[in-house]
Amino acid sequence: MKALVTVILFVVILSMIQCADPETPPQITSPFADSYYMKEDDDTPKTFKCSSSGNPAPTYEWRKDGKVFSDSLQISSDKMTGELKITKPAIQDFGSFQCFASNSHGSAMSAPFKVERAFIGSFTDTTLKDLPSAKQYTNVSIPCVGKPRCVPGNECKVEWKLGEGTSNTVDETKRIAVDKMGTLHFLYVDLEDTSSQAKPYACGMNNELMKAFYKGGDVIMTVIKQTNPSSVKPLALYSQDVKGLLGGEVELQCVFSGYPLPDIEWYSPENVLIKPSFKYSYRIPDVKRNLIIKQLSADDEGTYICKAINIISTAQANVYLNVTSKPRFPEGQIFESQVVPRGDNAVFRCNMESMRYEKRPSMPIWRRNGVVLNPSQIGSSSSQKYHLSDDGTILTIKDVQNPGDSCNIMCQTSNVIIDVNGDDAEATSYADAFLRVIDPITVQLLTQAQLEIDAPEPFSMAFSATTDPSVPKLIYKWSLLGADNLTYYDHNTLMSKPFVSFNIDMNNLTIDPAKVNMDNDDDKVRAVIGTYRVNISHTHDWEMRSFEITSNIKPATKAPIISSAGFDLWIIGVILGVIVLLIVVFFIICTLYRNRGGEYPVDKKEVAAGHDPAQELKDSGFADLSRADGEKTPFDKVSLSDDVKPLESDEDSMMGDYDDDADMTKFNEDGSFIGIYMDKKGLLHG
Repeated sequence: MKALVTVILFVVILSMIQCADPETPPQITSPFADSYYMKEDDDTPKTFKCSSSGNPAPTYEWRKDGKVFSDSLQISSDKMTGELKITKPAIQDFGSFQCFASNSHGSAMSAPFKVERAFIGSFTDTTLKDLPSAKQYTNVSIPCVGKPRCVPGNECKVEWKLGEGTSNTVDETKRIAVDKMGTLHFLYVDLEDTSSQAKPYACGMNNELMKAFYKGGDVIMTVIKQTNPSSVKPLALYSQDVKGLLGGEVELQCVFSGYPLPDIEWYSPENVLIKPSFKYSYRIPDVKRNLIIKQLSADDEGTYICKAINIISTAQANVYLNVTSKPRFPEGQIFESQVVPRGDNAVFRCNMESMRYEKRPSMPIWRRNGVVLNPSQIGSSSSQKYHLSDDGTILTIKDVQNPGDSCNIMCQTSNVIIDVNGDDAEATSYADAFLRVIDPITVQLLTQAQLEIDAPEPFSMAFSATTDPSVPKLIYKWSLLGADNLTYYDHNTLMSKPFVSFNIDMNNLTIDPAKVNMDNDDDKVRAVIGTYRVNISHTHDWEMRSFEITSNIKPATKAPIISSAGFDLWIIGVILGVIVLLIVVFFIICTLYRNRGGEYPVDKKEVAAGHDPAQELKDSGFADLSRADGEKTPFDKVSLSDDVKPLESDEDSMMGDYDDDADMTKFNEDGSFIGIYMDKKGLLHG
């Protein structure tokens, strides 16, 4: 009983070991933006959570500007949870932060990110400006002069005020617009737009994150009344090319003047009219001067056309949208972790790319456990562990060993994109993955690899296979190869044969030739000989072993096969052609024979009646005419223009030889004349 309990306990422990999660180096899983902004002495804490995979569970370390820092009242971190907390930062507390996760198999690091100070400066120009008087129904544009620096750019906005203080905001309407440069446009002015020294226009900069507003200089504008306004054709006052980040949102703007106010239409790069949808919208739906495009893709890049139309004319402006992105992997590809058997090579590919028409990313920088691989570690000689492809995008780690080569691998590369402040800036992409080295599959044969059989008696093929404990189960696939080394039976077919049996682990195959469905013992033996092959595999490794089963029994005698003489198809074609030709010739001959010359039916009948038609024709003068039987007279070749003897008169014609009283109905059934006629003497002939 005690022995049974011991066995059960051993099996349970072994199962727990095999089912446990495999030990792996860390891999950072939490994404961070490139930049975060806080105002100085901000009372609201900002928390950053660093997360990673890895077994054993990693511990965390945060670094500022590349150095480990000590916790303070402003900045603190937790090594177990990976949290970083920043509260009421002073100027010296802003900088670049990076998280490191480590366990016994390696270290991973996050992409660094900046925590920057939100800022707004003062206007550099606050002088009073008195604009020239403007005529009613004409356009006026007032630039915002002396704008201060304001960050982050996506939280900063130019606003125009009318009068003292900051509460009376000049709202955008169909007639009034503020472009992205902060210029105030009156698409046409009206009397109500007049300002004064007591109630001037002024532009200001609002930083929403800081809840701060700074105001610039005052502007006075006088509007002169017009009693008989004339229509004004549209005029493009503002349009500007823009950049947008892949997957993000962008706003395109066109500002047109005109009286009456023009209607605006937008057209895509394919010259298709844009209508509101989940993809496209307008900041002011009734105005349509600001087009918003969401979820930017590479296909959104191109030239957009905005058209303004009123009763006078049409105006047009173009806006080019450049969709950009930091380096990224092609669609469907990732920087993939590797689980590699000991002794094999591990290959990592960092083939990140830029958007089309943009410069390629920089050559990747490779790190192992957060430390840059220096040139002395990388090369092409067999003694060096790491090898890079010529373009630096493929890293090969040769002959990996356990546990020394298990680690985290990171690649980084950069290009130039637009940042949150609307400026071109270098953007860096990081990708990390782990390398886990496992024990390879090992196979030991428990029976002979070659066996000769001469009688239908059972025999077995067996082996034992082991691999890394973290691999839950090995998979076995058997097959039988014929003499031509091609698969005769695959695994499923082999399993279905009555003479084949497996043990529960599939690593012992027994063959019983006596169960082969044949009458002759020699045939039973011949049916089971060949090469038995087994593939042993799991997700990351495989091995193959073979067993040769032979026999001295002679191959079965086969009746000789007498192959019939080959008969080329072209010969058959020639024969058929000759037959067709002979048939055609035969029909031609038959046709000619049926139409040949000879005696006519009248001659035959006259001869049969005892007359001589030829002599009678000669006596009567008919011999001068061509005969129907083909005999020709000397006049046959005389043309109509020859000098010949004139024909006899009508009285002397041969028609006169026939008497009107003669019976002219005497004709044969085929239409030929029977031959009864009357000569000049009145004698009847027939």
